Amino acid sequence: MPKKVLPTEEQFLFIKEFLEAGGFEEISEEEFRRNFRRLGLKAPRPRKGRETGFKFSENGLTVVVWTTWLKKEKRARESDAAWVIIVEDEQIVYSSHPIHRTKYFILNLLLQAIIAQTRVIHRPRCPECGEWMKIVHGKGIKSCYWQCPYSDRHLSGKKIRKDWDFALTETMKKYLNRIRRKRAYYRRKRRKQGKPVPQAIFTRRPWQRNSARARSS
Repeated sequence: MPKKVLPTEEQFLFIKEFLEAGGFEEISEEEFRRNFRRLGLKAPRPRKGRETGFKFSENGLTVVVWTTWLKKEKRARESDAAWVIIVEDEQIVYSSHPIHRTKYFILNLLLQAIIAQTRVIHRPRCPECGEWMKIVHGKGIKSCYWQCPYSDRHLSGKKIRKDWDFALTETMKKYLNRIRRKRAYYRRKRRKQGKPVPQAIFTRRPWQRNSARARSS
């Protein structure tokens, strides 16, 4: 793991200005608390401070960017990673790999946010029935594609799918392909050494919903 480099307040302000200029808005403390109560959320482990997040919504999907920055304390949380997620109907339908606070943290965070935003803006409609296509997870870890959930309405009876990266620019695709190649090499190397391949998607404890509390709200 490369050396940890926590963002400064000046760098956080740059992140904030960049995201807001691109159409994101900061998640207010009131909204965070309202959703926390309404959904009956329970943190995976004790956490001090409220992390600053940003959101962008379009076409029935919302991109949420968690920055690890504690606004009141004016510092980044000491042990954490940033995440970019896509939410539909209050359910996480896509989550990035953890974005570690290293030398290129700001670049990686902003690129991941822009890529997720591009996916949401260009969410495809099914060419056969016209409904929004859904994010579906493939067999590989973190592999995704778009698919229409209404194949029963199709005259052809076929499942309509679209490539996950179809709307991305060549620059975005090159960035993602470079990351994917590095991860694939790392996994092959670990397997060759007879070592397990650690996956944050499996080891990271998720937030939980208190269903009874959520139903009563």
